[in-house]
Amino acid sequence: MSTVGNRLGRSFADAGARWVFGLPGGETLDLMEAFRQEGLQFILTRHESAAAIMAGVVGELTGVAGLCLSTLGPGATNMVTGVAQAYLDRSPLIAMSAQIPVGRQAILTHQMLDLEAMYRPVTKWTASVNAANVGRVALKALASTGEWPAGPVHLSIPSDVPRQEALGEPVPFPARAAAPLRASAFGDMSAVRKLLSDAARPAMVVGLSAMRAGGGPAALRLAEWLGCPVYDLPKAKGVFPEDHPQFVGTLEMAGTRILFGQLATADLIVAFGVDPVEYDHWWDFPGQVVTFDLAPNLGQFTPSQADVVGPFAAAVAATVGDSAPRAPADCASLRAQLAEAVESSSRQLTARQVIEALRADLPDQAILTTDTGAHKMAAGQVWHTRQPFTYFLSNGLSTMGFAIPAAIAARLARPETPVAAITGDGGFMMTVGEIETAARLGIHLLIVVLVDGSLGSIRLNQARRAYPEQGVRFGAVDHASMARAVGAQAWDATSLRELELALAEATRAPGPAVIAAHIDGDAYRS
Repeated sequence: MSTVGNRLGRSFADAGARWVFGLPGGETLDLMEAFRQEGLQFILTRHESAAAIMAGVVGELTGVAGLCLSTLGPGATNMVTGVAQAYLDRSPLIAMSAQIPVGRQAILTHQMLDLEAMYRPVTKWTASVNAANVGRVALKALASTGEWPAGPVHLSIPSDVPRQEALGEPVPFPARAAAPLRASAFGDMSAVRKLLSDAARPAMVVGLSAMRAGGGPAALRLAEWLGCPVYDLPKAKGVFPEDHPQFVGTLEMAGTRILFGQLATADLIVAFGVDPVEYDHWWDFPGQVVTFDLAPNLGQFTPSQADVVGPFAAAVAATVGDSAPRAPADCASLRAQLAEAVESSSRQLTARQVIEALRADLPDQAILTTDTGAHKMAAGQVWHTRQPFTYFLSNGLSTMGFAIPAAIAARLARPETPVAAITGDGGFMMTVGEIETAARLGIHLLIVVLVDGSLGSIRLNQARRAYPEQGVRFGAVDHASMARAVGAQAWDATSLRELELALAEATRAPGPAVIAAHIDGDAYRS
């Protein structure tokens, strides 16, 4: 007999899933055992939201939906933030929560919530699993998470269902081998080519869907054909190499006012795989716009004069044809404007110094995860990313508490790749328990805590509005001692020299290593 739990686990394992992140409850034990029997490893986390963040990052790195599991009631409510993070950051994820048996749902009130209604606004699809639908539900869940825009699916699983016999035959998950769209399918591209060629001051913005669809080589080819300045968005960092002479900077991070001013002078902007979910500013550039993307531009956010829809490589090949490239623009002055705008100085250690030291210490292929806060804005501009899928942040939802769980997931998915996390003292305290998760799993990763005793970005916003400070200062915390208490080696650093010494030791640590870098929070003002 194949149970519902076994059928579900087998479907996920056949699709390539390896881990299930979460916290157990009595209502999930049958499902967890079935998953174990099907070869899925359950990884105990300290919070359900962290479990969902880990699953989402695994989904991004592997291309197979990450899995997370909670019990009913408070376990399911805790998981919502991590699922919403996946929803707005386009991460393939299947979130499962236990539920009261169907026959009792109309009567019992203890821990009874309408989970499908709760998850519907932050998922692509939600369903309740039963013995008759388990095969089709698993197939639809796996397929839905990967269809662009990628995102999470939620499955509610009544606690008596996993041990029931699954009805019908298993539904195999099909191999993803869609035939590539040939350039000729784009038809006559002369009008688009002329629009691009006639632009006197073109610019290019590379975004999230180009990253996820492997559009890097196509973006590079089009940019070099146009010879134009190139900007990226935070979750696309690395899809266009940031050490390329035509690259200028990352929008929506530190210094973005300068970059938006530069884009305002362009007479044409190529929006290459741009997802508006990353924008905090309105798109109000006066230049014409040509979009390249996997789906038609509906125009609500980015009005465009022409849209090229389809696989990026074929779209660019059809556009460029055999025409000669123009001479590359001199982008050095644009980069200099940005560098001057984000320069910070202080007699104390600064976030910028920490980020630059970490970048110098790690190889190009190293993965960095950043939390949300003032340091995210600095890292997004200062950390030069040269390869795709090596920079992770929460930007669509911008949730605090992202960096440490994300780093654990990245290390699991790519065990041979160095992984580092940068977090503020606020995000650290939200997820310090997950360092024990890393220690228990024997995972080596480097965590840098930027300590300024405050919620830096909120404090600076209060100052800009001439408001008195309130609700933004923390009490004294010994972050290094806390890290040691949950299984990490830890160091304090109050100067660049101390930071360099700590980095040298931390990179050799066998498990999680934490550096509490005590910085001047006022240096963020620039």
